Amino acid sequence: MKVVAFAMLAGCLGPQVSDDLAASGDIVPAGSTIPAIDGDDAETIALHDNVDGVVPRLTGFAGGIQIHTWDFGPAPSFAAPIYMLMRDPGNGPHVRIDHPPIIGTIPGEAGYSPFWSVFEVQVTAAYAGELLTSSTSLEEAERDGLIEAPKPLGIAVNYPIVAADVRLDTGSGTPLPPAETCYYEHHTVAYFDFGEVATASAVEIATSPRYVLRREGQEPLSEPSRGVDLDGDGDIVDTNDVFPATPTALCQRVDVVVVPAIGSIDTSHDDAIADLTSEAQLFDPGPVAGTVLAFTATTDLRDCPRQGGS
Repeated sequence: MKVVAFAMLAGCLGPQVSDDLAASGDIVPAGSTIPAIDGDDAETIALHDNVDGVVPRLTGFAGGIQIHTWDFGPAPSFAAPIYMLMRDPGNGPHVRIDHPPIIGTIPGEAGYSPFWSVFEVQVTAAYAGELLTSSTSLEEAERDGLIEAPKPLGIAVNYPIVAADVRLDTGSGTPLPPAETCYYEHHTVAYFDFGEVATASAVEIATSPRYVLRREGQEPLSEPSRGVDLDGDGDIVDTNDVFPATPTALCQRVDVVVVPAIGSIDTSHDDAIADLTSEAQLFDPGPVAGTVLAFTATTDLRDCPRQGGS
């Protein structure tokens, strides 16, 4: 597999050497049809995107109210580079042009993350709408004067790459397919766009806790974890997981043991009603006496975007 050269991250691709490098064929005229990813690469994505079929919309609580999240599985805390073509309008901020983002890694490959550090790739006056469809094409386009060297924007986005047949349950109507595509190795790959995500540093994603509750001596108050319909509504997507009021998408699981008398979705028989619905009821800032008996911060990090914003 090709990968983005480290030199690109420094914003310099070296001297003009167009006579010494063979063209990859990954720069093509505007309007060209780029095939969807297939073969071994498509199988790699399907095996390693951490989701299958319809991604369920899960219930939980934050700030005293019910919220909904999705779980895209284990995720690293780093952001991989993603490149977006932009143009200088001359009288304001640079704007994205109608061109898919470009990535250099997919699920199952080293360096992949559903979180991406955004690099601006400004096109020059010589650019005529060409499609740059691989990391190699970025090197060639800079060498040929179509683009300037990539520059980090200092923001990160949550774009999990998925197999084309994956769908997202939004709670109403037919589950949605991934609406966005980016370029990888002269192919298109599908992703869900969950917008910007908080960062801890240039390439590190900020984490927030996901408190998974269980009564002392019992199993987690989570239908997906137990495979049991706790509230009797006919599904297994409801939990008493508690999130901060303003979480980031990268969630660190914290197992919390609470007193046996705590009421939850299994006693109310309503996925929106529970005794513990906010972080402050658990930690203020330490464990709340009479409620929290023990807790363990795990190393389990997952991409858990929140519906309506991470």
